[in-house]
Amino acid sequence: MRIMLLNLYYPPDTSATAKMAQTVVEALANLHHVTVVAGRPSYDPASRLPWKLFQYQQPDGLANIDVIRVGSTDFPRFNMKKRVINYLSYVALAIPRALFVPSDVLIAMTDPPFAGIVGAFIGRSIQRRTH
Repeated sequence: MRIMLLNLYYPPDTSATAKMAQTVVEALANLHHVTVVAGRPSYDPASRLPWKLFQYQQPDGLANIDVIRVGSTDFPRFNMKKRVINYLSYVALAIPRALFVPSDVLIAMTDPPFAGIVGAFIGRSIQRRTH
């Protein structure tokens, strides 16, 4: 099965949802192929990435996991207005990219807080395209 996970934060981000996403992804990857659509690290990350529209990563030793990083802004999390810009730039880039990720199942986590709505839109769009 091909699974897509949507969440702005994914390691090297250090948020709770980044760590939770990594745990879920690694567990699912034991039996399935998982693609993570994440943003550029911005939540107290261990490392930052230069801006690119899309960056593709595969964690070491984990062949069933692909991480697609969209070129969202990476403002530090301490300024709420800039954090909202991170959310909006992530969604603006994640939606068009996610529409072309082959997937059977979509998991939308809670970053940004309206990710469930974004996930429903993407899932519905993919469903319409395949039927």
